[in-house]
Amino acid sequence: MRPAAEAGLRTALVRRGPWAVLDWESEEARALPGFRIGGLLELSGLILNANAGTGKGDGEA
Repeated sequence: MRPAAEAGLRTALVRRGPWAVLDWESEEARALPGFRIGGLLELSGLILNANAGTGKGDGEA
């Protein structure tokens, strides 16, 4: 995820699988991704809002 963020891409941390669950509360997992979501169903709405400029494209859903 770090290389994508450094390249200017928006990133998403999906709380899915053992590593995401274990790392969810880490400092890097809080700071690095543009989105922190509990499941993939949340992602499309966040992307739509971010692209529309409504301000709901950052942070945790």
